[in-house]
Amino acid sequence: MSETTPTQSLEETLNKTDLGHMIYEKKNLIGALLIATLVGVIGWMSVSNMRLAQERKGSQQVFDFQNESWEKAKAGSLTPEELVARFEALEDSAKSSASMIPLALEISKFLSEKEAYESALSILDGVKNSNNLTNFFIVHQKAILLEKTGKVDEAIKSIEEAKKSKDVLMPAHLELELGRLHFVKKDFNHAKSIFESIINTYPNDEEAKLAKLYLGEIK
Repeated sequence: MSETTPTQSLEETLNKTDLGHMIYEKKNLIGALLIATLVGVIGWMSVSNMRLAQERKGSQQVFDFQNESWEKAKAGSLTPEELVARFEALEDSAKSSASMIPLALEISKFLSEKEAYESALSILDGVKNSNNLTNFFIVHQKAILLEKTGKVDEAIKSIEEAKKSKDVLMPAHLELELGRLHFVKKDFNHAKSIFESIINTYPNDEEAKLAKLYLGEIK
């Protein structure tokens, strides 16, 4: 009759080696870390899914706004004020959608041509996007509109804020716009300083040639 081999406990098995003993001693910590990791992965997946759902919802709202409100505005069935009101009623997910950027720029240009500058500014101010590329075009368009409404100081402030952004896009162009706005204000000393800086910093750029032309006007 054969003898039955006694069943070893997990602790006894692990304690046969130093590594096994350490694993056993740390089993609660290891278990907690595994659970925390699992919870983190599940949480990340949930947030990602929520963001994806919000992006899809925002894109759908932009599509509906474009095909309803925007088309009516172009046809003359909506006033600029009514168009802005409908834009402002959109959720943030729509205002921050990538598909809203070109549409907002197109709308602001349309309203600007109708001399509805304040309405055009309201559209651009409502866009919620931090992308450097899109931010450059929005800031540039806003500066033009602010200048047209006589708010040159606000236009200058807008350009200066854009210059503070990380990885500024087309810095020479922003500098030229800044110098030009100071030129418009007849703040010639400040404008001259900016134009000279452009010539020294970006000597081979088209902006340097334009800066020289402005300097010629000052002198």
